[in-house]
Amino acid sequence: MATPDDTSITVEPPEDTGSKPTSNGFGPDPAVAKCPECDHTGETDVFYEPGVYTYGLCLLLLFMGLWLGCFAIPFCVPSAKDCVHKCSHCGAELGRFRRYEKEIREPYT
Repeated sequence: MATPDDTSITVEPPEDTGSKPTSNGFGPDPAVAKCPECDHTGETDVFYEPGVYTYGLCLLLLFMGLWLGCFAIPFCVPSAKDCVHKCSHCGAELGRFRRYEKEIREPYT
């Protein structure tokens, strides 16, 4: 049962864009969510940050012999980075989509 001070995040399933969202709705694409900080309901802003998958690809390319700078390509490709979902109204972080994990970890739970 929800209480008035419950800080859970409500995520509505996004339109079918062909990507597979995680169990709570956050995937690589923007999702409709309600922010627990400002109570704004709307589409999230997605920002990209290098994660374990990015560094793993970088090391793999380095070991394959692409040492002339080509090993840094994963840092330039958004599809190789983790996705950070933020509220489009107040900028609070709502969740993350990590490329190497099946489940998402909530930031401040």
